[in-house]
Amino acid sequence: MKQTTEALLALQSEIQKATSNAAELGGQLKAVKKQMKEDWGCNTLEEAEEKLEEINTNISTISKKIQKGLDKLQDEYNIQE
Repeated sequence: MKQTTEALLALQSEIQKATSNAAELGGQLKAVKKQMKEDWGCNTLEEAEEKLEEINTNISTISKKIQKGLDKLQDEYNIQE
């Protein structure tokens, strides 16, 4: 009987810890979603992934334009690396 009581108390303690942890994680998730909405206008993870893909595409396009400009300058002024 004593072992059963101890086991139940241990389980109760684990459940309380898990409940507390779940509440904390829920609060963190809510904060991240709020920040995601405020900073990027995204309501879901899917929207955030689409936004990230768009940003990466823009970065790639800009990088290519910069490289073309650098190549053109090197050609025009006979600059060697």
